Amino acid sequence: MDFIEQVAIGQDWQVTRTKLQLRIFDDNHHATAFQVKLNRVGYLQIHAWETSHPKVDSYGRAIYSLRTESDVVMFCNILMASTAIRAMRRGES
Repeated sequence: MDFIEQVAIGQDWQVTRTKLQLRIFDDNHHATAFQVKLNRVGYLQIHAWETSHPKVDSYGRAIYSLRTESDVVMFCNILMASTAIRAMRRGES
């Protein structure tokens, strides 16, 4: 989780972390957000944010299961690509 957290911070994502969970989002409206959880067998599960409730954020079922270092790198590529795509949308017409 440390590597994912470092990449997310480097891409200006907002990050909150507990012992077994990392939440990554790009703005206060959660336009794109992920929850990274350590499951009981030691894999990292990536859940996409689906909806917001006044008291609880809702993440759906796992969309990725990161089992190797290569999986972690590929997910970090997704974070970096998401940042680049959003930047183009916001800055250009």
